[in-house]
Amino acid sequence: MPSWEGIEDASTMLPRIWLTRTKEGDVWKPLRKIDCKALNESRGEEVFIEGGRATADPKNGTIRYNFINRPQTKLMPATWFTREEKSSKEFVLHPLPEMDSWQVELLYQNAVRASSSLGEGIEDILKEEVILESDPNFKVMLCRNG
Repeated sequence: MPSWEGIEDASTMLPRIWLTRTKEGDVWKPLRKIDCKALNESRGEEVFIEGGRATADPKNGTIRYNFINRPQTKLMPATWFTREEKSSKEFVLHPLPEMDSWQVELLYQNAVRASSSLGEGIEDILKEEVILESDPNFKVMLCRNG
């Protein structure tokens, strides 16, 4: 497995993946890439998705269908996920809420910067911990692998 140390990520804006589900307890399912791109470029305004068959409202976190009678679905952006192991070969990804995602992304960007040729080394970053606001029983930290 290649080492990520020294690899720089030039992007400043994190592309969000937009997910939907019908009701609480259902698994979040990603929208199509083109719909995610449209939502990321919308700046919070409503966007037609699924070729105009539905309207996504990122401010209210909902999708409503335009031509068929279906219930509204929930809409959520995500950049980071937790992984729930169902078995040795099966797992489910759960999106982190936006506030937690921003904290995790900041930790990641600090690690990238620290491990770059201009950084001061990753040792201090390896000691940092991010406590999740959505669930204070969990924390995120970086570890050296390999």
